[in-house]
Amino acid sequence: MSPPKATPLALEVTDGRKTATVMGGAGTAAVVVAPGGSGGARSWCLGAFLPSGYPASVSSDYLSYQLWDSIQGLSSYVRGMLSSQAMLAGVGVGSATATPLSAVFQFFIKDFSGMLGGILFAASQGAGLDAHAKQWRLLADVMNDIGLALELASPLLPGAFLLLACLGSLSRAITGTAGAATRMALTQHFAMQRNAADIAAKEGSQETAVTLLGMLLGMALLHFAAGTQTLLWAAFCALTVLHVWANVRAMRCLRITSLNQARLGLLLRHYLCQGDALTPDQAAAQESLVPPPLQRLLRALRLGAAGTPVVSMAPQLASLSPDLRRQLATLLQQAAAAEAGAQQRRHPGGGSKRYLAAAEEGGGRGFGCGPDAVVLLRQGAGPRDVLEAYCAACMLAWQAQMAARKRSGLLTSWPAAAQLALEDATAWLAAAPASTGYKGTAGVQTCTAGGYEAFLAALVSAGWALDRTALLQGPSRLSWGSDMHAEVGGSAAAASRISRLIMRAAADPLSISTIFKWLPFSNTVSFRVKRLRVQVASSLQCACVRKRPCGCAVAGESGSSDSRGTAPCFPPPPAAPHGMSTEMAVLFLEATTQSRDADGRPNQFDTTAMSGLRDVKATSGHVTALLDVTQKVSNRYGTLHGGCIATLVDTVGSAALISLSPKGGVSLNINVNYLSKVATGGTVRIEAQVVKVGKTIATIEVHLRDDATGVLVAQGTHVKFIAENEPTMAALIQQQLAQQQQQQQGEQQESQALMTTHRSKL
Repeated sequence: MSPPKATPLALEVTDGRKTATVMGGAGTAAVVVAPGGSGGARSWCLGAFLPSGYPASVSSDYLSYQLWDSIQGLSSYVRGMLSSQAMLAGVGVGSATATPLSAVFQFFIKDFSGMLGGILFAASQGAGLDAHAKQWRLLADVMNDIGLALELASPLLPGAFLLLACLGSLSRAITGTAGAATRMALTQHFAMQRNAADIAAKEGSQETAVTLLGMLLGMALLHFAAGTQTLLWAAFCALTVLHVWANVRAMRCLRITSLNQARLGLLLRHYLCQGDALTPDQAAAQESLVPPPLQRLLRALRLGAAGTPVVSMAPQLASLSPDLRRQLATLLQQAAAAEAGAQQRRHPGGGSKRYLAAAEEGGGRGFGCGPDAVVLLRQGAGPRDVLEAYCAACMLAWQAQMAARKRSGLLTSWPAAAQLALEDATAWLAAAPASTGYKGTAGVQTCTAGGYEAFLAALVSAGWALDRTALLQGPSRLSWGSDMHAEVGGSAAAASRISRLIMRAAADPLSISTIFKWLPFSNTVSFRVKRLRVQVASSLQCACVRKRPCGCAVAGESGSSDSRGTAPCFPPPPAAPHGMSTEMAVLFLEATTQSRDADGRPNQFDTTAMSGLRDVKATSGHVTALLDVTQKVSNRYGTLHGGCIATLVDTVGSAALISLSPKGGVSLNINVNYLSKVATGGTVRIEAQVVKVGKTIATIEVHLRDDATGVLVAQGTHVKFIAENEPTMAALIQQQLAQQQQQQQGEQQESQALMTTHRSKL
């Protein structure tokens, strides 16, 4: 009788290879190790030179890039041995006339110039190294070739040895700075499982192995050449050609899915012409590998292609040409007027954009010329706004170039559908995402490729990551329209609402106490808050004094006390109507979002967390608002921060309670359930509803949804305690008015002293 056949119970797989099998049968079990499963030379090499978990832990282009990078590195290290021998010969090694001090001095000057050049290069181009990693990586290797060639040639010209050595050191320093910075960016691209440190360590091991091999080959070449300059230079030139070719192949095989200015311009132009989006593989084969500074130089010399325009993102206005300044000033005026008109029609979001774009004909076409187009970014502009702004600027620049060619009688390379899109870029950008085309100013379908939203959808389908954009932009941000009021002392809406409350305070002085309760807490009007509060206090005092039963008089309309300094008296406060409370709820949120210190910076945590809050609406016990998810409220993963969500549950929930009663209460418990995420650049809709209000306890529910999809992002519950023994509102008003009266008297005395001093000088 044959023994029972064993069957596999489990398989062990390590890095994609079967390394062991657990067999069982007839009541026994055993582990069978596969050949080579316990390790060996191959496993050791894979673990020493490849990241853990390869190939699943890295991107698909990792291995091909590393192979080409090793080839170019090998050629660099072989040539490095040749240049090192030349440098030693140049400083006099082996010569009886050379001294150690002179050699040290020459090396000092060479290294000093290289270090200084590296600092200057990082200061001038450091911001663009991440955005154009492929281009700067290739330039770094080309600069390395130039530096090695200068060092190799330095002994041939003894009179210019130090100059050539310094220039070579400068080139090598630029190589080191740009190479190290771009290596970090590429490492982040390869890391698919947040294993950037492991990838960097294994790349260091690969580089060390290639360095050792290059040094051995270099020593062999030096021994074989035996000082023959012709043979050395022939080998150097051949290795340089191999080095450049391997670098180009390495850059072409990189399939980076993030969007920089060059890739986005290439994708937009192809979409307008062909109606579809390039994949990362196709874009890598067509993308220019020339860094932006060299592209601008070639365009100025009229040696470069006019494909992607030069767009300046968020520059300082002083750096622009007078023509562009006039265009942008006109656009700002139109944007402010459109926003004011939308607010009058009770459409707060209508007519307002987070950017302005303008193009200048002939920009970037000669020495001293500016960019082809300029984008001004508004305060609070997010990544999606920057993305749309760059597309708008490219279309305006192409439109200007196309119009210039038509005036010159030249033919344009744009297809008919793309020409129509460029002629009406505003309609193309505003096209609905579900449409197959868009309606121009004439109201007819003018492009079968769809509009901007369809372009974004095509990019996502092609494999591009829209949440990872690297569009190089300046630090300048502009405020216009309603933002101007916030910058100089508070929003116009808040000031108007305060004025309406003051006018109604004569009949209801109790309601105005809520304004005084929150304005000192939130410091809502930056450096002018004291003056505004004095005006509010004076107007309220005047309104209340007119109702005094004792008949006390007030001099003038300022609301100040009479000449005898009689303290103001107040009638018994009536109950606050609910209509006033809803306005107070909106005012409370506006005060929270606009709080600034004397330097114009947010001075509270709530202000920073709610900086993008807008479109606040309140009814009795119910408040809704929108929040733009910007970088300020995002976490390191590019989504809305959980702390910001908790703050919204707290603050918007409190506003909902204020819409029912002037007593805001204090928080007892806040519970938040995080259900989904919203990426940076999106919008969240917040809805707070008072569920129950008792004598001392109030419960509010707050829901946060993705405004674009309606998906529930978070659900929160806010429980607040309402104290019964709070100070009376009349006492709060009297105390606040007394403080404001003292402050106003101090300001008046200071003003009189200044006027007296000025008159005495005259």
